[in-house]
Amino acid sequence: MTSWDLPLPAGQPPPQVADHRPLVEPAGLQVSSYEDSEDWHTRCVLFADFLLEHAGDLAREAGAPVEGVRAGISEMRATIDCMPRRFILIAQRPGSPD
Repeated sequence: MTSWDLPLPAGQPPPQVADHRPLVEPAGLQVSSYEDSEDWHTRCVLFADFLLEHAGDLAREAGAPVEGVRAGISEMRATIDCMPRRFILIAQRPGSPD
């Protein structure tokens, strides 16, 4: 899985955690790797900018108003700048094939 940390004011869900490993281990998964994703910010910004550039095509494909699609992508793009890190967690059930 991959996810990110997004600092939020106290009392707003979802709560952020410093280490996600304890959340998957009770599900019977064994963590084999847990690390920050390199250069994630640049890649996310480039992707969001690409989506904005093609918002009209996306809106037509989805049958949605282009203004709404563009607004959603713009909100996502603004959120990227608030994220302090993105991580990759790899886990599997013990005994399962690689």
